Amino acid sequence: MAERGTYLDPQAGLVLENYTLNKAKFAGSPYFPKTEAEIVATNEKILPLNHELMRRAAKVKGLKIVFGSDAVAGVHGRNAEEFIDRVRDCGVDAMAALVSANALGAEALGLAG
Repeated sequence: MAERGTYLDPQAGLVLENYTLNKAKFAGSPYFPKTEAEIVATNEKILPLNHELMRRAAKVKGLKIVFGSDAVAGVHGRNAEEFIDRVRDCGVDAMAALVSANALGAEALGLAG
């Protein structure tokens, strides 16, 4: 991706944390486990994988990592938590996290100027 200038838009954890916080709403719905406990157990397995992906991606020289969100129900207005996840849980430099959502995000959309 770095060699081709492709942008990466990973999730550090906000979406999974949202599913855990709202497990009662998601349990048994399509594409989700049947019980709240199964949702929590599944997310506890997946969340470290998201963090590891973000850690590895941050170390790839020249990789353009942008900030985005799946914006599922309950996530709107909580983007600051994704920044915290990236910096606190994934070791991403704080300034790199901010740039990913501003200048680099604009660049990815063709609006760098």
